[in-house]
Amino acid sequence: YDPCGRLGGRTVQLRPGRTWEDDRRSTFEYGSDGRLARWTIQADSDHGWHRAMRTDYSYDDEGRRSARETTQEDDSGETFSERYVYTYSAEGRYQMETVGEMVDGQWQTHDRSVYAYHDDGRWKSDQGENPIGPGGAWQPRDLVTMTYDEQGRLHMATLELMGAGGWRPLERHTFEYDTTGRLARQIHDEHQDGAWIARGMSSYTFTDAGSSMAHAWDPRPVMEWAAKGYGGQRFMQYERS
Repeated sequence: YDPCGRLGGRTVQLRPGRTWEDDRRSTFEYGSDGRLARWTIQADSDHGWHRAMRTDYSYDDEGRRSARETTQEDDSGETFSERYVYTYSAEGRYQMETVGEMVDGQWQTHDRSVYAYHDDGRWKSDQGENPIGPGGAWQPRDLVTMTYDEQGRLHMATLELMGAGGWRPLERHTFEYDTTGRLARQIHDEHQDGAWIARGMSSYTFTDAGSSMAHAWDPRPVMEWAAKGYGGQRFMQYERS
């Protein structure tokens, strides 16, 4: 840790034989405002450290992260650079994430995510888009849509893909809660041949104090789910970072 108590470095060791050997090392640097400015990962190459990846962070006037630029270097010395740019709405909500890579000395944008919200600020959807050729018009690629129950809790997340015939469902994920409002189950579905097919369920239990005590994944066959009355919504984790 640095003199301010912030994480300054971290080393990961592997044990292929009887002794621990260094594998990779991370260092963290901060700006004068205390925000993370750079994260560098070095890999051990025959017990000599070389830079494998460096990520630089920048922020807007409100202190929100506005960009993240990562440069990776392989053993041959070749580098690959990628940049994420974040924008926000007038209400301060996370609105768009744009991804580009360095090609022949210039940034080329190849992916973006556009976020929408309900009037009360709850997350409504995340639409992934790609340009039609470099600098071309954006076209939709995938869409994640969220719905909520009467208590305002997340009830379902559905993933759709854009195809020649329009949007088609791929996965969905339903959340169920216990009588105290804590997450009890995540039920998983995949859409195949015009129907939702159950694939499994994650269930949670808690201590009397309310902290999570156990998490179990149960991939039982579809017929067992149907016999127990589960509708079979598939859990889907969808993250870009």
